Amino acid sequence: MEERKVTRQLEDEALTVWTTKPDEERLIKVGWFRKAKDCNLYVIYIGTEEKH
Repeated sequence: MEERKVTRQLEDEALTVWTTKPDEERLIKVGWFRKAKDCNLYVIYIGTEEKH
């Protein structure tokens, strides 16, 4: 149980850092005017799939 608590706390900290990163690091260019989340980089950085 303690392991899950620590894991969750680390995920929350990583998510906080991820959301403060500039758009150039978090987004990839999809078209001329569109950008989408870089899901591969998100999974590498956070360590889990994004929750919807």
